[in-house]
Amino acid sequence: MPSYIPEYMQIALLGVLPVALFIFGMSAYNLYHGGVLVTNKGWKTKEEAPVSFWVSVSFPFVMTLLALWGFTDPDGFRSFLRLILDIFGLGLV
Repeated sequence: MPSYIPEYMQIALLGVLPVALFIFGMSAYNLYHGGVLVTNKGWKTKEEAPVSFWVSVSFPFVMTLLALWGFTDPDGFRSFLRLILDIFGLGLV
């Protein structure tokens, strides 16, 4: 095992990881307080705006998991991404 941190991990530690944790924190805040801030309408509870609430909770959570997965196992993440793009017909040659 090398005693140094590879360059791509240094970039991820400084850039991707803090952003991913911030986004996860926003999602957790909305889940904990049971509401979401809707543009031009203010704070709405999950009963008043269920779609906005669940999108604001689930989408950032999934993106954070994908970012952390890409950070810890970049090759596995790339192969997964290629598979998804091929399924939707957007695969790169």
